[in-house]
Amino acid sequence: MPRTIKDILPPNDYAGRLGLGLVLLVISQWMTKFEGAVFMVLRWVLLIAALVNYIIVLLLYQEQRKAKKEKEKE
Repeated sequence: MPRTIKDILPPNDYAGRLGLGLVLLVISQWMTKFEGAVFMVLRWVLLIAALVNYIIVLLLYQEQRKAKKEKEKE
């Protein structure tokens, strides 16, 4: 029986991170229905968190591509 979530997920699987980014974007857009400074700040924080998450996925994917190309050259 796996002890951690990392043991369950396959390596280099970005679907979970992409799904998390989508959920953050949806919640951020849902916050537009509410008025107030707290909701506005929370909306922008969630939007920035989603963007950072997508940038991390992009960087990890690029790193994986570089490693694969280097491995093919050898």
